[in-house]
Parts: sequence; C-alpha cells; structure tokens
Amino acid sequence: MFLKMGAVKRSVFCNLTKGGLLMFCLTLCLFSVGCGKNRFDGKGASSKVVKGGVFNFEDLELETEGSVVSGSLSSSEDLIAVSASVPLDDEYMMAPNDNLYLFDAKTHEIKAQTQTEGRTQTTQIVDDKVYSVEAIDSAEETIYKIYTYDKELNLENSVELDKKFKKEKLNNKNAGISGFLFNSKGELFFTFDNVVVRTDANLEKADLLMVEDVDYLNNFVLDNTGSPVASYCVSVDDNLVNKYCFFDFDKMKLSEPYDLHDGMEGLLNGIGEYVFLEYDYQTIFGVTKDGKQKVFLDYINSNFNKVGDINFCFYDEKNAICYQFENETDRFYTLTKGDDDADAKKTKLTFATMNEDPVIKEAIVDFNRKSKDYKVLYIDLSTAGGPDDTSEMVLNDMVASGDCPDIINFKGYSMDTFLNKDGLIDLEPYIEKDKDLGKDVFIDSVYEGFKTRGKIHTIGYSFSFDTNVASKDKVGDGIIDYDKFFDVIDNLDEDEKILMADCKDSVLSTFVTSRIGEFIDTKKGECYFDSDNFKRLLEVCNSRPMELNEDEMMEIDSVDLIKNDKLLYMNFSGYLENIQAINAIFKNNANYTALPSEKGKGVSLYYNDNIGIYSKCKDKDGAWSFIKEILTEEFQGKNCVYDQLPVRKDVMEEFVKGYMTEEEYTDKYGNKHKPVQGEFSTGNISIPLRPVTQEEVDQFMDLIDTGERYIVVDPKISDIISEEVKKYFNGYKDVDETCIVIQNRVSIYVNENM
Repeated sequence: MFLKMGAVKRSVFCNLTKGGLLMFCLTLCLFSVGCGKNRFDGKGASSKVVKGGVFNFEDLELETEGSVVSGSLSSSEDLIAVSASVPLDDEYMMAPNDNLYLFDAKTHEIKAQTQTEGRTQTTQIVDDKVYSVEAIDSAEETIYKIYTYDKELNLENSVELDKKFKKEKLNNKNAGISGFLFNSKGELFFTFDNVVVRTDANLEKADLLMVEDVDYLNNFVLDNTGSPVASYCVSVDDNLVNKYCFFDFDKMKLSEPYDLHDGMEGLLNGIGEYVFLEYDYQTIFGVTKDGKQKVFLDYINSNFNKVGDINFCFYDEKNAICYQFENETDRFYTLTKGDDDADAKKTKLTFATMNEDPVIKEAIVDFNRKSKDYKVLYIDLSTAGGPDDTSEMVLNDMVASGDCPDIINFKGYSMDTFLNKDGLIDLEPYIEKDKDLGKDVFIDSVYEGFKTRGKIHTIGYSFSFDTNVASKDKVGDGIIDYDKFFDVIDNLDEDEKILMADCKDSVLSTFVTSRIGEFIDTKKGECYFDSDNFKRLLEVCNSRPMELNEDEMMEIDSVDLIKNDKLLYMNFSGYLENIQAINAIFKNNANYTALPSEKGKGVSLYYNDNIGIYSKCKDKDGAWSFIKEILTEEFQGKNCVYDQLPVRKDVMEEFVKGYMTEEEYTDKYGNKHKPVQGEFSTGNISIPLRPVTQEEVDQFMDLIDTGERYIVVDPKISDIISEEVKKYFNGYKDVDETCIVIQNRVSIYVNENM
C-alpha cells in the first residue's frame, strides 16, 4: 500500500537515554489538548509579552539521502537515530516503509542504515539496543510490530502487537492504537480510546489503566519519572473542560484529575524539574510539582521561526537536538540554553496580528537576529483571549488597558475603530524620506490602494485581486454604470442566473456589502443609501431566491452555464495562469471590470497584511525599521508566490517571468520555476494551460492598474444593513422604508465614529 505524502502523520513518540538516565524526546505535533479551540482568558502567559525561555538554535547537518523525515528522532550520548520516509518517483507518493539511520552524535556521519518493514511510529535508543515500533498497512488493516536492533541496526527480534494482544481486543480492528512511548526502563506505553497500556519490547505482559467516563484521550506523554500523563475533556455545567491525570502502573491506579492551564495546545514529556511541559503557539512552559507554570522555551525570544511540526530530543534541560519541516525540507538543529538577558539592552516593540502569520513571524525572527537596537515580540490575538473572544475584542481590551501593541497587523479586519480615534500614524512620510523606498518603488494602483481616508495608515508586502467577469456581448466593454447594469438585469432570461450562488444574500454581498465604498464617503462623512441606485440594487437582490438549492448547485457548472448564456457573472481571482482559461471560456470577449459603479473601477485589491503603527508607540522609528524589512526586494522576492502578488514593481517583473518561461530556471531570489502546464478543470470542461504570453501579462497588469482597495466593512455597518434588509426580504418593510432607515442609522454611526 502506498501512502500519499499528505497523509503521512508527522508525529513522534520517543524517549532518550544517556548513561542509564532518562532523556525525553518532546514532540509538538502530538494531539490537540483542547475540546475545541483554546484561548487565554487574559490571565495566561500568552496574553502578555513572554520573558525568558531563550535557546540558541544552530543548524545540524544530517544527510538522509534525499528522504523526507516522517517523524521519528531519538538520541543517546553517542548516537542519533532518524527514521525517514522514502519518496517514490511520483513526488506525492511515499513508499510503505522507511529508512532507519544511525548517525554518530559527534561527527554526524552515518554509522548504520537499514530499511524498515513498515512506517516508523517511534524509535528509541536504550543502552546497546535500538527499538522501533512500525505500522504495516494492508487493504484490510494496520498491523503494529516492535523491532529490536543492535547498534549496527542488525535485526535481533520482532513481535507483532496485534497477535500478542488479540485476546485483549487491542488489535486495530477494535481500537485506534496510537501514541507509542518508551521509557528508560524499557517499558513501552501506548493508548487506545480512553486506555493506556504498559508492556515491554517483547510484549511479555500487559497492564491496562482506563479513564472512566471519557471516550478518548487528547494527549499522552511521559512525566519526568517516565510514567504516563494524559489529558482529556470532561463536561462541567455544560462546558467542556480540559483535565489531566497521572497513571501509576506500579500501584495500578490513577491520580485525581487536575485542570490544565488555559490556552495550552498540547502536552510534552517532562524533563528535569518539570513534571511535564505544555505549549501554545509561541512558548513551551514547564509545569512544576506544585502545578505552577514557568517559561521553558520561547521561539520568538530564541529568534527561531516555528513554522510547523517540531520535534525535540532533550539530553537535559539545557541541551537538545530537534527538527521541523520547513519550506518543504526537513531542517535539523542543535539547541543550547541561551542567556535570557542577552537582549536586555534592546528596545522591545510588540507586534500583534489578528491571525497567525508564519511569514511575518519569520520576518520578525530575521529582524531580531540582525537588529542591534530593537527586538520585536509577537502576539497572535486569535489565541490570546478567552473562548468567546474575537481578535478585535482582545485588541480593544489591550487598548483600553493602556497596553496596546506598537505594531498591529489587521489582516482583513476593520481598522475603523483606530482610524476614528487617530490611532494609527501616517506611514507615507516614512516611505517618502526612506532612501531605499519612495513612492516609485511600488505599483501605482497598489500604492494608492494603501491609502485610507487619504493617508497610508497600513501597508503590506503582498496583495491579491478579485473581480467578476461577464461577456462583452451582454454588458459591453469597460466599467458599466448602474443604468446599464439594471437594463442588463431587466433583460435576463427567466432561468438565467446573476451569480453562481444566486440567492438574495449572495447578490447583496457582491453588489452592496463588499463594495460599501459605493455608498459611503468617509472623507465627507456622507452616505447614499437613500439613492435610486441602492434602492434598485435591493430590488434586484429581492428578485433572487431566498436560499440556494444545494442539490442544484452540485449538479450544475459555471462554465456550462456561461457557454449556454445562463449565467451573467463569473468570479475571477488573480491567478495569472488562469487568465488564459477565462479568455477561452468567454471566447476572448470577456469584460473583467463588469460590476456596476459610479466611482469605482470594478477590480478589488486585497492586501494580505495591513500593518500599521499605533499612534502612542514610543519608538515609531524603531517600529518603521521593522515594517521596512517586509518592503525590501529580497523579502518580497522570497515570499510572494501564486496569488500573493508583490507590491513592488521590480519584484512583479520577476514574478511574471516565472509564468512566461518555457524552461526550468531559478530566479535571482532563489525561487525555482517550471513552465506552466496542466489544465483548468471544472465540471465537464478542461482547458489546457501553457506558459502565458506577453499579451496575457499586459491584460493581467491592466487589471491591477484599474484596481482599488477593497474596503473592509465596519461590522456595525454591515450588521445595520443586514438587519434592515432582512426585514425587507421577509416582507415586513417595503424598499423605500428600508432605504430610509439604513440611511439614517448608518449616517448617524458614520458621523459619530468616522
């Protein structure tokens, strides 16, 4: 049985030994602790800036002959064991077994190598033995075996877990076995459902302990004595609460349950003074015997960019090796405890983002490494609040408490609350006086799109765009006015759709909510919801069905509808290679700016990051020095791919070359390019794709040149419109009354808040 690469579970469950003492392998890709998404309630460590937890990460070169590490890492004083998946000729497929390597811990050279029978679940070096638990897949079931090797990786013994324990009903058909862990005594633990099993490498005997009244265990690790700890969810007053308990197999009993600290994403094996470790998106915390939480390792403070699953093998509390899957490559590192006060003299700046942002995190790490004067600290607002708190609520609470971040990435959220109170500085003077930037560095329309209320309050390194396409035969060429649009709508066939999702709410979103700039002028503080155009738009919306027919949606295809003149608009998001498909569908007769507008341009520019400096930031020059880093040619050249279009002209020129090439090459930023191939497929239609032409590039760039900033609707304005329009859709009000009420309510809100 072959595995798709995406199906390979990158999980590690293994321990370490050194001179007979227990050393733990810590894995940040175990199970999710939470009964849902956990966030801090404002009292947890991640709601404030984390101090300490500094480790030094250095590259560790371990050659696995091109294999991809699948998730097993172990080490002793003199050896490092690594299991690695074997890719097949098809780069998306993996062989059903792995390569197992032993490296010299000092020279990092391969000492021994063998091919496993199955997929490695864990490896463990204990004294002069190497143990491996492997999963062997067949069409019917998965069989688990435990293998014992010597230090030359010669096989000494193998035992099939399923056969040995079939009478206990632990075979794969009856339970989901997972979480294999060895301790220094040679004991093997694994879990299924709500049970933890203790056995050994020879499976001579088995002891079972069960957590009553729960269906399964969320997380399973070993404490600092080598005994199991597991977390699980229980219902308390109709709320799901995270608990954990200890498994004492010597006395064959469980400890009392304890509450996990708020906001933790998972547990890790204990080490040194810490009974076990727990972690969130940025920090690993040690939990002491009295249940207190201490910072153990913080990635940002350590200038390390955690981008995905990461596995640690700690020799002790100050030394380790680890790896993570990074940029489609497995990267190994050595860790040594660093100086928590090394950056004490640097000015600290806080950076808060509405959602996790790996690319910006990498930029922060790089900046912190290079800067002699500043250190940027990262806060993910989506995980920094309580279970019911939105990122906006957390940010507003921080502002109210006088602890607002210095730099804020709004990432598609409305920033009106800040703009209304002059909470963001104008970045344009910084751009103009910066010798490495200036207005001319940026694509013209993109630069103008940075502006809100006439100033550049936020900026980003990349953008995308979105538009709705229609046939010129139906709507004519160029941007159409509302009279033309309503005339087109009035002449639609009875069974012709306006949009693919052709219901009242979807049409309202496309023509009103997502284009709110048509009806609000924030500079003048004026609204136009009592205009004839808005009234007629509501009537168009109301002419559509109340809800989508989901069965019908599954059976029809937008391209078929276009070709049969049964669909007016087709959405186009800015993938350069797909412009040739749209041209083919519309027979080179497409109007890409077909939405009605009196002052707009029909193409919406979306900034993937909206980064601004808080007006009360005490070191605005320092904050700008970080923002400037994401505007460099090097940064954008490395990070702008697919629909993440660069905001710089020079990087955009290189970007489009990658879609025009007819042979493989590596650009000056280190990105590899292959000729565009494949097909655009939808329904029964397949359109071959090829490298784009200069004419198609020009067409693409013309669309960008006509683009304008997509305005994120203030949620309160959106709520007003939705609330009042719903009454109209349900027949409780007529269109005239609805427009008057919306005009009055939104006008009051705009004048009071904008």
